[in-house]
Amino acid sequence: MKSFTFILSALVLAGGTTATTMPHFRQERYEVDPSGLMVREGGYKLFCSVTVQQLSIPRACFKADWGVSKNFMYISSKQLDGYISENKTNFVVKVNGTATFQLRHPGHAPVTVSLYDVHNTTFKLDPVTKYKKSHQGKEPPKGCVAVIAFTQRDGSKPDTIPSVNKIHCPGTDEPIDLHIYKDVPQPDFDNSITTSTETYSTPPPSKDNEFDGFP
Repeated sequence: MKSFTFILSALVLAGGTTATTMPHFRQERYEVDPSGLMVREGGYKLFCSVTVQQLSIPRACFKADWGVSKNFMYISSKQLDGYISENKTNFVVKVNGTATFQLRHPGHAPVTVSLYDVHNTTFKLDPVTKYKKSHQGKEPPKGCVAVIAFTQRDGSKPDTIPSVNKIHCPGTDEPIDLHIYKDVPQPDFDNSITTSTETYSTPPPSKDNEFDGFP
C-alpha cells in the first residue's frame, strides 16, 4: 500500500448557527448520515456548525471509512483549542483558530487534517472563484463550505495541486469521501512543482477534474 496522507481545508463561506444559540458548541449526540458529511440533531439536518474565534462558522466533518472508528487514535500535531468527537465513522472537530491534527489507524497511513477559518488570507479560495464564474458571479449559498484536499506522502511536502477542490452545500451535493483519493498517483516532491510554463511555490489555480463537484 502506498504511503499517503490528506490535508483537508474547510473554509467558511457564509452563515451558520449563531454562537448565541449554541455557545462553544457543547458536545451533543448526533445521528450520523452514513452517506455523507451531514449530521442530524432533533430531526434537523445540521451541516457541522461550530464557534470559531467567537464567530459561528461551519466546521469540517469527514468520513473515515477505511477503518473501524473506535480503533482510531487521535494525535495532535499542535495544541487544539477545542475537541474532537467520534460519531460512528465521522469525526467532528471544533477549534478556535487554525489547527492541525492527525488520525492514525494500524495498517494505514495517517490522515492529516488542517482547518482554516475564513480570515486566513494565505489560503487561496479557488473553489469560491470557480463557483462564482459558473454562477454568474453569485456567492456560494449560505451554509456552504469550500473544501480542498491535497495528497501527500509521509515525510514529504503536500502536493501543490489539489486532488479535490469544490464547494460543498449541505443537503445538495454528493458526499466528500476521502477514501476514494487514497490511490491518487503521487508525484515526487521538492520545494516547488514545475509545469511546462511556470514554477509554483504556492498552490496554483486548481485543474478542472471529475472531483470538482460543482453544481
